[in-house]
Amino acid sequence: MSPYRSYHGTAAYSPPEYYSRGEYCGWPATVWSLGILMFAMLCGHFPSDFDLHLLQYKRWSKPGLSKVPLPKEITLTFLANKGHRVPEIIRLLDWTDHPDHFVTVLECPSPCENLVEFMRRHGGSLDEHTVRQIMWQATNAAHMCCLRRVLHRDVKLENLLINRETSEVKLIDFGCGDILRMSPYRSYHVGFW
Repeated sequence: MSPYRSYHGTAAYSPPEYYSRGEYCGWPATVWSLGILMFAMLCGHFPSDFDLHLLQYKRWSKPGLSKVPLPKEITLTFLANKGHRVPEIIRLLDWTDHPDHFVTVLECPSPCENLVEFMRRHGGSLDEHTVRQIMWQATNAAHMCCLRRVLHRDVKLENLLINRETSEVKLIDFGCGDILRMSPYRSYHVGFW
């Protein structure tokens, strides 16, 4: 597999290979962002340079891994849902295209909130059991996206909805994503928050 040369997700979740070598591989980058997600949920903050320094002695990735067209976000959401139902991926119910924007109708789990709000309500960090439940679902969603040739590129706390009553998780917002491909990406569009 050829590495990507651009990254379109949130900078805090980007793989270190992108900054050190200017390229990264899709599957390991997805695993990396899931690791950042898990760290943030367990510790209540993003890894600092010191945290990363402490972890540098462990292996992070293996070399070589790490008509009018539809709007990309709609296409990727549709592709991520193609095939058997994956409950951890938000469903696209309908969409409308306008000259300067588009409107999507997505399923709306209720009552739900994103993981940032969920963590705030739980004191800023989560217990290991809850993190395991969330990570299993987030990992399954990311894995199914990759199997369906969708690179989400922005798996983060804000892009995971959780049902407050059932703890069911849904991956949302495919706006930074792309088709998962073998050839490298050549640009990176960082979203800051």
